[in-house]
Amino acid sequence: MKFFKLIPLFLVLLILGCSEEKKPSKYGYNTDLQGLLDDSNLSAEEFRIDNTRDTTLFGSKGTIISIPKNCFENVKGPVKIELIESLKLSDIVLLNAQTVSNGKLLQTDGVIYLSASVNDNEVILKKEKSIQIEIPSSNRIDDMTAFVGNYNSDGVMNWELGNEMVWSTSQQVKEITQYKFFTIPLELFPNRMQYEKMDSIGKKYPITSQGIFAPLPEHLMGKPKRDFYSKILELLNNVDNINTPLATREFAKRLKEIEYYYIITYNYPDGINPGHSFIKNPFEKIQLELFNTYADNIDRPLMYSDSLTLLKLNKFKKKNFDKDSDERLDKLITLFEDFKNQKLSYPIKINNYGIDLENPKAYQLLIQKGINKDSARLSIELHNTRQKIIESLKLNFKSEQDYLAKVNEAEKNQEESFKVQYYLIEANQLGWINVDRFYNSPNAENFNLLASFTTPEELEFLNVSLVISNQKSYLTGYKNNDGKYQFTKENEYYTKLPIGETGYLIGISYQNGKPILGLKEISIGENEIENITASSIELSDFKNKMDKIN
Repeated sequence: MKFFKLIPLFLVLLILGCSEEKKPSKYGYNTDLQGLLDDSNLSAEEFRIDNTRDTTLFGSKGTIISIPKNCFENVKGPVKIELIESLKLSDIVLLNAQTVSNGKLLQTDGVIYLSASVNDNEVILKKEKSIQIEIPSSNRIDDMTAFVGNYNSDGVMNWELGNEMVWSTSQQVKEITQYKFFTIPLELFPNRMQYEKMDSIGKKYPITSQGIFAPLPEHLMGKPKRDFYSKILELLNNVDNINTPLATREFAKRLKEIEYYYIITYNYPDGINPGHSFIKNPFEKIQLELFNTYADNIDRPLMYSDSLTLLKLNKFKKKNFDKDSDERLDKLITLFEDFKNQKLSYPIKINNYGIDLENPKAYQLLIQKGINKDSARLSIELHNTRQKIIESLKLNFKSEQDYLAKVNEAEKNQEESFKVQYYLIEANQLGWINVDRFYNSPNAENFNLLASFTTPEELEFLNVSLVISNQKSYLTGYKNNDGKYQFTKENEYYTKLPIGETGYLIGISYQNGKPILGLKEISIGENEIENITASSIELSDFKNKMDKIN
C-alpha cells in the first residue's frame, strides 16, 4: 500500500447527495460508484484458503495478510477471503470512507477491507486468535492507531478504535541503519575526481628542491604527496578492495581529514615561478603513513586502523612541527578519537537470498521463499539504504558546494522511494480497517463552507467530501434544504474547518460508463459559497486530476 507524505495542506471537497433509493453494497459503501471503483482497481480481490494451514496472502497493492491455522470459528472447508486495498487518498475518497470518528477528524495512512466467509456466510475469528495485517507506508508515522469502520444506511463512514497496532520494523534494522556502514562501488568513491586530478598534476609538473615550473593556479606537491595520491588511486583501481572497509563512505571521511589542507598553491600573476626552491611540508610524510595504516590493514576492522592511527597521531604530536602543522594535529587527534569511539567493524553484508531486491515485490518474494519477516525487512532496508548512498555519489557536480546541494536534494527526493516500512496490526476484528490518528488543526474555526455544483442533465447522484490532503483527512458533505452541500453543522458532524488552507472542491459521479468530475482549487474561509461545474471526462483524465490530492 502506498501512503501519503506530510506535504503542504490541501483540502478536497467531494459531494455526496443522499437519496432514499440508494442501497449499500455488501461492503457497506453505496453502489452508485461501483463501476468507477471497478475501473479504478478498487474491487475486492478474492482468495481461497485452507483453515487448517498457516497462510500468507499478498494483496496486489502491497498489503500482506498472515492468517494462522484454525483461527476461524466453526469452519469446515475452504474459506473465502476478500480484500480491498485503498492505498491512496484518492482511493479513500472514491470509497467515500470519510476520516471521522464520532464527530472528530482523523488523519489516515491507509484503508483496507478484509472479510472471511464460507458459502457466502460470514465467519468470525476465535477469541484467542488474530490475523496479522501489514500495510506498507512510504512515510510511517509513529503515533498512528488502528481503527475499524462502518458505513451507515446513507453510505457515510464512521471509524471507532479497534484492533492492536504494533510495529513491524525490528530494532535490529533501526540500529544497523543508523550508521549506514556499507561498501560502495569504488568508481564512485568520494573525491576520486580530485585524487585523479592531483596525481596527474604531480606527474605532469614534478617538483624538486631545485625548482618548481608549472602553470598557475595549479596545486603543486612534492614526492610524498604524489605518492599519497598515487596510492589512493592504486587502491581505487583494485577490484579486490570492493567489499572491504576501504570501499566505504566512512573511510572516505577519514581520508578526507588526513589529506586535507596541505597542498601548496602559488599565485604569482605571471603564471610562472622560475627557480623558486620547494619549501618542504613536514606533514606530507605523516599523511602517507596514516593512509598506509588503513591500506596495510585492509582485512582488519575499521576500528582497528582507527586505533593505530590515533596512536600515531599522538606520537607525531611530540615532534616539533610548524605552528600550522601542530594545530592540524590537534584537530586530527580530536577527530580520530571520535572515529575510534564509533567502533566500526566490517561493512554490512547484505544477504539477498537469491532475490532481486530492486523488485517492488522483493519483500513478498522473500517471504514466499521462506525467509522470516524480520530477515526479509532487514535485507531490503539495508539494500535500499546502500542504494541511496550510491545514488548520491552518482551525481555530477561542478563544484563542492553544488555537489553538496545536489546530494541533499537527491537524498530528500530518494527518501520516499527507498523506504520499506509497514504498519503492523494484530486484528481480531475484520471489515473496514484504517490506520489513523486524531487530527487537531491549530487554525480550525467554526465556518460553514457551502458548495454549489452544476451537473449534467439527468445525473442521479453526486458524491461530496472535504479532504485535507496534507493530513490525509476528509469529510463527507451533505445536502442542505437549499440544495447546496455543507460539511459542518452545530452539534453534528465536524464543526470546524482549518481556515486559510489551500484545497479543492470536488464532485464525483458516474454516468453512461464514464466518470463525472468537478474540481476547483480554493482557500478555506475565503468564500462562504463556492461554485463548481461537474462534467463527463475520460477515465485517464479523471485519474490524472484525482492524483492531485494524493
